[in-house]
Amino acid sequence: LSWASDISGEQSQRVPGGSNVFVSDHDDEVMTATVKFSAPREAAVHDAVVGGAGLARRHTHRVGQLFRNSPPLEGPAFEETVTSFVPAFTGGVDTVVRLGSHAGVVIAGRLHYLLDDDRQDDGVVERGVSSFVFRFGAGLHVRF
Repeated sequence: LSWASDISGEQSQRVPGGSNVFVSDHDDEVMTATVKFSAPREAAVHDAVVGGAGLARRHTHRVGQLFRNSPPLEGPAFEETVTSFVPAFTGGVDTVVRLGSHAGVVIAGRLHYLLDDDRQDDGVVERGVSSFVFRFGAGLHVRF
């Protein structure tokens, strides 16, 4: 399971008669089943290549306003939420640095590809965020 804080930013979108200007908050939550292929675990440092597939939840919330090309310039305010579930593929590397016979530090990196072309049926961009997500982390590796 991979999740992170929202990314947030100002965006604009051309629409008939003007532009929507808004603040967009977006997050992707990715859940995949993975398989690891690793080097011998007896080494002080060993790597594992990771691959898998699963499902991602894409969630975008926007708050903004329409600005028209002709007076009156300020149009109505709007709020929009777009949520979808899409297939996801994951690849990455785990590196474990042993601290003793039963413990170590693991450093993990994952590249997720979400099968979402980010376009509505009419070809308009839906979110304006990439379908590639890179995440990394670190943790404690314990062996019994």
